[in-house]
Amino acid sequence: MARDNATYSAGIMAGGKGTRLSAPNGSKGFVEVGGRPLIEHVLGQLEVAGISKVLIAGQSQDHLLKSFVERLNRSARFDEVEFVATDDAPGTGGAVRRIAEHFRGIAHVISTIDVIAPLHMTRDLINFAAGLDDSALSVVVGTPLLHDADPLWVQVGGDHRIVTAFGKDIEPTDLVFGNVRWFSSAAGDALETLDLSAGPYRDSLIMKKLIVTYPESVRVFKCQPVFDIDDWTDVTLAEEWLQSSS
Repeated sequence: MARDNATYSAGIMAGGKGTRLSAPNGSKGFVEVGGRPLIEHVLGQLEVAGISKVLIAGQSQDHLLKSFVERLNRSARFDEVEFVATDDAPGTGGAVRRIAEHFRGIAHVISTIDVIAPLHMTRDLINFAAGLDDSALSVVVGTPLLHDADPLWVQVGGDHRIVTAFGKDIEPTDLVFGNVRWFSSAAGDALETLDLSAGPYRDSLIMKKLIVTYPESVRVFKCQPVFDIDDWTDVTLAEEWLQSSS
């Protein structure tokens, strides 16, 4: 029987402090790019994709973010918006696990807070995932390198869809992880079987382990451009693109 992979849920990893960007109150999601906070760029993606339930993961002391989530929940832009603290889930890997556990048994998208891309990207990612067979546990967004001092490379197999290796420590390729991924309704159970450390770890370790433990279970969706906003050079590049594409 085919699994239900209809995708109406999404998680946002919003725990970044944005130190290099002098983020307001140390909350990266409120750094403005093109006149809008980063979090609004991500939420715009989710709205276009038809997402109805949003989980925003961040630190419990991030009062700016928590207040924003409360206002967002009252706005009726989404059916349900929830904040989850990641204080006891250290590292980006902990945040991914926390979101995946929350949506266990439900297909969902996970995005970092600092992604700027074409507004239809998440919708197109979900549509791409909907056309895959049940062996696909995850789909990662891959993009040609634009500007990233420390990229996560994505290596693909012969059909240019199956991810065969992933991470900073592999041979550089023509694709970089775009910080957005889709997990199938069965992915949560698969993630629970992975041998992961209990301490802080990057979310790239999850994908590396998934690829090794479940070969051919991770696919790539290619999109260009995707901006990973880490410093002011990234902001400048993204704003130039936003202006040219408006």
